[in-house]
Amino acid sequence: PTWPLQHSPSLGNFYVNRYNNIIDKYAKKYGVDPDLPKAVMYTEAATGHKFGGNILADIFKISDSQMPMNIQGKLWGHMDGQYYDTYDPEQNIELGIKLLNRIYNAVPDHNIAKIGTLWNFTGADKVNHVGAHIKYNYDNKFWDSNKMKPQLIER
Repeated sequence: PTWPLQHSPSLGNFYVNRYNNIIDKYAKKYGVDPDLPKAVMYTEAATGHKFGGNILADIFKISDSQMPMNIQGKLWGHMDGQYYDTYDPEQNIELGIKLLNRIYNAVPDHNIAKIGTLWNFTGADKVNHVGAHIKYNYDNKFWDSNKMKPQLIER
């Protein structure tokens, strides 16, 4: 895939590496391949940060979608009778992984691009650019320091 102008592999790496243990903890709890939430987090942080605007919005607690999973607390903050503070990184990650588990189980062929697309927009009927990026990042695991980072492609 081509990368948007604001693509920042270092920001993607920062989030995944910072929260690696929490991701592993909840991936195990909910039976999710830990690389799936890592790919989502990497993608959301590396490309969805809006030139740092999301980070500032999170600091002031005015964000529509909270990092590190870039999840909409107003939409998903109450799930299964439990409240999740999506500004709390651990609760944000647990909720994100819980949602990814549901999406994974709802996609019969477990196609990562489809799962990533539904993560981005639950009403999608075909793979979108976010789903394609999540699959690409899942396949390449760019958060692994031994991997080459994706580069911007000039057109």
